[in-house]
Amino acid sequence: MSFTLGISLGIGSGSVGPPAGSGGGGGDNPPITEELQLYINPEADVYSDAGTTLAVNGDYIRQINDQSGNSNILEQATASAQFQYTTDILGTGNAGFYKNGSADIMNFNTPVIINGAIQSLTFYAVYSRTTNGNVSYLLTLPDNNYNRILQYQSTIYIQDEDADSIFAGSTKVLNQVVIKAYVLNTSTNVMTTYLDGQQENTVTLAKTWADFSFSSFFGGGFGGYIGNVMLYSDAHDATQVEEVSDWLNEKYKIYNQPLPITDNLEVYYNPDVDVYSDAIGTPAVDGDYVRQMDDQSDNSNTASQSSASVQPIYNTSELGNGNASLFTGSNDGLEFSSSIVIPDASSWAFYTVYKKDVLGDYSAAIGNRVYPTFAHINFRASYVRATDDGNQYNWNSFSDDTTLKIMTVVVDSSANTISVYKNGSLAVSNSITYSDDFTFKSLFYHTGIPGTNTYWGNVLLYSDLHDATQVGEVSNWLNQKYKIY
Repeated sequence: MSFTLGISLGIGSGSVGPPAGSGGGGGDNPPITEELQLYINPEADVYSDAGTTLAVNGDYIRQINDQSGNSNILEQATASAQFQYTTDILGTGNAGFYKNGSADIMNFNTPVIINGAIQSLTFYAVYSRTTNGNVSYLLTLPDNNYNRILQYQSTIYIQDEDADSIFAGSTKVLNQVVIKAYVLNTSTNVMTTYLDGQQENTVTLAKTWADFSFSSFFGGGFGGYIGNVMLYSDAHDATQVEEVSDWLNEKYKIYNQPLPITDNLEVYYNPDVDVYSDAIGTPAVDGDYVRQMDDQSDNSNTASQSSASVQPIYNTSELGNGNASLFTGSNDGLEFSSSIVIPDASSWAFYTVYKKDVLGDYSAAIGNRVYPTFAHINFRASYVRATDDGNQYNWNSFSDDTTLKIMTVVVDSSANTISVYKNGSLAVSNSITYSDDFTFKSLFYHTGIPGTNTYWGNVLLYSDLHDATQVGEVSNWLNQKYKIY
């Protein structure tokens, strides 16, 4: 997915908080304006009263003016049902609306109508959901009955005024800013859901569509923070969804963000970048055997495997959101073009993302294909083991499972400790004094360890100590991609 930084600073009329020109990723208007029926931008025309006083951080919102040019107005005169205006929650400098619970709702002065007989619809929303209820209404009627776009658990429903509906799966993400897009092509009866510009699901269901008449904005069930919202009376294809999502991402900086820590980065492998099915640069596709994967650090340490019988398999479905992975069986792995040596007096930090296909006892993330070098990092069923060249290690208790997770191992040579983190939070820490180097020559394999079937995502190794704050920073950066917590 493309990522282009080019934010305009032009100031639009009625701007509130940051100027309207900083909203929506580079300008007042989205990159596609044809058939735009509704455009709500928290940076523009948000009022604490009936259209006179611009809202500031902490104010309750009486009125929001549509930026599409169609003069839609969102209103709420009842103080107890008003959204609250916020800044910085959806990223530095970004304004948003905080909806506290089911009672909070904004209503349109006149319904926004899409003629389902001749018009399709595409809905975009940026939000961070903070409640874990089953039902979340995005556009609806005041009584949440018919005419609605709603999320029920991990499914999105789109329903017309005759109660005809279609639904497709969409990941329910909590406490994280996401860009959602839902497309219903009423001509082909195809509905498609997207997360951060990447297709999640598509379904086909024949219907005779009536009008979609929306009178309320983020009604019952939803709790959290709301950013830009747009509704089109047209079906956007995957390229258009990517274009609009990338434009929104320029503002909210959700995906394709740079690695936050690059100092002392020894290797960095990303299965979504520079993975090949041969040695001459043919990009791997789903199901291919992997011949080579290029290092994304500055050290150009290529990981490759010339023996076809032990090559990992390239996969694009198991880690979610279109993320690629390398699937390894019992003896599969890649070999580094240059050995990685971390002296025994040095601290280091290792990060990886993985999901076991079954809960087997061994998943060696990094190690050596041949003895006598013992060094490896192994995620076993009930503990994590980091072994140096002299075969020194301890047992770091950890109950593994088959869920996708971000794992971090940190060795502090000064404090003589090893710490294991899961999804950015400390899982276990123990004392140990390593007396030998760590020499790594293989990725996803260590000799003598029959590996469990495992899907591997990003891998990073630093020859430096990372404290809990830094572990959280890198883990959160990985989580922007994998959306685990």
